Amino acid sequence: MGPIGRNSMKHILVLCALLVLGTNAAVAIPHKVKVLVEGPQADAVASALKARINGTERYQTTEDVHADLVVSVLCLNMERYHITGAVCSYTFVYIPPSAPLLWLSIGIPGQVEAPQRGQLAEMIFQAFVEGTTEDKIREEDNKLKSSVAIFCSDSANELFCKLK
Repeated sequence: MGPIGRNSMKHILVLCALLVLGTNAAVAIPHKVKVLVEGPQADAVASALKARINGTERYQTTEDVHADLVVSVLCLNMERYHITGAVCSYTFVYIPPSAPLLWLSIGIPGQVEAPQRGQLAEMIFQAFVEGTTEDKIREEDNKLKSSVAIFCSDSANELFCKLK
């Protein structure tokens, strides 16, 4: 191979490296997650849940109003009923960037109980990861687009659906 062939090969290798690195950089943008908590036992659960979320590459907690996902947790102490531990209910919400005023329920709301607050946080975290996959987020986006398309297909809604 002559000098021109080697330079071409170097250019191809550099291009491949940029594509690989660029693709990883695009995928590595984490979802911003806001954790909302209520109840006397919620602070300990929230701290453990936030630590678990921040320990991932896919999610990062935020106090910003512009979150992508919201985890709402309500916890109650069970010791007053002579039961060790606490019980928490939780819901997950997806906020589409195209419609930031809409909060779309994503995943399955649930309830967990455990003797230790860290266990509660881990169970909620696992349900959160399972309920907020990229496929499920994409599915919510598609549902929203379909709903808007159906709404806008009705001539009575023409005024609301005009592009500006």
